[in-house]
Amino acid sequence: MRRAIRPGEYLDLAYMLAGRNAGRGRPRTAYLRRATSTGYYALFHTLAAHGSRWAIPHAEEDERAVVTRWFSHGNLRTSSGWVQALAAGRTPAKGVETLLTEGVSKSVPVDLRFVSDAFIQLQNVRHAADYGPQYDAQKYETLQHVELAAAAVDSADRLWKQLDGSLAAKKPDRMVRTSYCRWAARAW
Repeated sequence: MRRAIRPGEYLDLAYMLAGRNAGRGRPRTAYLRRATSTGYYALFHTLAAHGSRWAIPHAEEDERAVVTRWFSHGNLRTSSGWVQALAAGRTPAKGVETLLTEGVSKSVPVDLRFVSDAFIQLQNVRHAADYGPQYDAQKYETLQHVELAAAAVDSADRLWKQLDGSLAAKKPDRMVRTSYCRWAARAW
């Protein structure tokens, strides 16, 4: 088996690059930029891992690793936008409301709102840190980005634990299963 991506290790690296325990002074700009980006990737990989566990819950880690590659940054951003729209009282894409709300109240879970907001915010700042020549990386702000990523990872993990039991009785969407089976047939 290949070595799995561990979001906690990404967060540890992001804190180190941001100079969390380095004392006074400013880490190099490249380190600060990389810390912001690495924090974002910790959240992205957390969401992809949870999604793959939902899609093929009884699969081996190697098989789930392949499915995590199906998740794209743009699609997760779109999904996060749907959550934001629903939380703001706007109508998201057809069929999305049923997937994202809980109970009779049709409210969006607080952790889901937080993860969605954090994902969009971190993706925006990651783009600036990775591609913006005018991006002015500061230690304090970079540490805030990493803290936001860590809190969002915690929220995503809490959501997964809540959903894990309820989803265990449900079967993944047929399209997901069919797509995986088609991929697996070609791969082997």
